[in-house]
Order: sequence, then C-alpha cells, then structure tokens
Amino acid sequence: MAQPGEHVHVNLPESLMLLATDDESGRISSQMRQADYGAAGAVLLELLFSGRIATTDGKIELLSNAATGDPVLDNAVFLIGESEKRHDAKHWVRKIADAGVKDQLLDQLTGRDILRHVPQRLLWVIPDDRYLVENPQPEEDIRATLRAVVLEGRDPDARSAALISLLKATDLTGAVFSKEERKSAKSRIDAIANGDLMSDAVSRVIKDMEAALVAAIIATTAASTAAATSN
Repeated sequence: MAQPGEHVHVNLPESLMLLATDDESGRISSQMRQADYGAAGAVLLELLFSGRIATTDGKIELLSNAATGDPVLDNAVFLIGESEKRHDAKHWVRKIADAGVKDQLLDQLTGRDILRHVPQRLLWVIPDDRYLVENPQPEEDIRATLRAVVLEGRDPDARSAALISLLKATDLTGAVFSKEERKSAKSRIDAIANGDLMSDAVSRVIKDMEAALVAAIIATTAASTAAATSN
C-alpha cells in the first residue's frame, strides 16, 4: 500500500479504467462505449510505448516477449506471441477484450489499493459489483494533466494524447470535462485525438488504434442489434 503523500504511478490502461469508473456509484460509467474494447486499445498502446510491439504494414508485430512486470500487459504479450500470424489492431483489440482485460484491470487496481471491490447483487442473483475509490491521488493526477493539456494548452506527451484519443473513441470525455468545456475545447480535443500535435509515427499509431476501437465497437453493436431483432 502506498504511504500518504507517496506518488503512485498508473499506466495507460489503468488510467482509462480509473476514469471509466464512476466515483460515486463504483460502476463503469454509462458514458463509456464498450469498456472492454477501450481497455484493450489502451493495453496495445502501452505495449507500443514500452517497445514490446510495433506496427508494420498495418499489422501488429511482437518485438519482445520479455516480462513487463505488469500481469495485464504480460497476458496481452502472451496472446500476441502465441499467434502464428500477424494481425491488425482491430483483431487484437477484440482478442484482448474477449480475454477479460477490463476485469483484469479492475482486479489489478484493487490489488494496488487504488480501488476497493464491493461485491453486490441485484435481486440477490445478478452480479452488480462496485469499485469504489480507495486512493484518489492517481485519478486526480490524471485529470489535472488532461485538463492542463486540453484547457490550458500544455503540450501533450504521447501517453496524454493517447488517453485523450481513447476517451474520445469510447465517449468518455465527459468524465473529465463538463459539457461546456467539451463544446469550447472541441477543436483542441479533436486535434489531440487525431494525433495532429504528435510526431508522424505516434500520430499514425493513435489514428490506427482509434479506428480499430471504433470498428470493433460498431461491429459488436451491430451484432447485438441483429440478435435482439431476430428474437
């Protein structure tokens, strides 16, 4: 457990899950589309920034299978390394999401005493677990950084730009910015999410990942709608 005043570092997927978890209810925010896909996209971007993967001709390539020290990231590295073929980001977003990455991240944040798991059930049957804030410092730091980048014009680093892109792709910008702030800063958010303020290499990866997330979300939504219509 972190000591009072001690800085606690969280990576990109952990940051996204903290913002996605409603501080009052402990549930995943109703604003977020497909939390699993957002978390999977964040995992891929973190692996990219840490030098474990790269994109070549639109495909994800494993550069190193060395342990990262993070069980969630290591699980993703194992999945990618196990594949006999190279695949695009959309494939891996869905594959990592299907492996339960959202729940893995929530468990990891609970194990780090950043969130507190409160098991609950609806009608004594349906699981309705909550994840309440135990240590607010990491999320407060994330919010302060993103607000400085978007509202005060601070230059974003690669991870801040990636996180803003993920928030936009999963409809979660409202977890950080008010409706009025989102409206007034729309062009700034769009520019960051599109990678316009980053190097060409980082910009290309962020755009590819956002496109993969949106494609996976649309495909799943369409499949769910078709299933509901056929019943």
